[in-house]
Amino acid sequence: FKADGPSGRGPVGVESAPMQATVGTPLSVTIWMKDDSKRDQEIEVKERGPARASMNVNWYKHSGPGPVTFNPQKFGLMELEGAATFAITFAEPGTYMLRARVDNFGRPDTSAGNQCCWTNGYLRVTVK
Repeated sequence: FKADGPSGRGPVGVESAPMQATVGTPLSVTIWMKDDSKRDQEIEVKERGPARASMNVNWYKHSGPGPVTFNPQKFGLMELEGAATFAITFAEPGTYMLRARVDNFGRPDTSAGNQCCWTNGYLRVTVK
């Protein structure tokens, strides 16, 4: 969740420090992404058409009592490293666990079928 914070790898991922929010008031959450994968320089990788985002984020409500709105819910970063900020709004009070899946499926040498190239970021939010 921070450039100098712990990094996630694979399904276990990383968990952010807990946050607090108020029903109906957007909570601003920024996460940091970095594609640190190693690639064989000898392998020729062919481009797959128009430029695609290198890093992608998809938000999900993992658990919690009510609806959650993510703005945006999906985000694509063209660079191999950077930050993205999201506005997250809760419709009901309670404790929520949110999950951000970050992947590099936009790279020419990877796809959604790869198990190597994604991780989860978990965020616990108490909403009053």
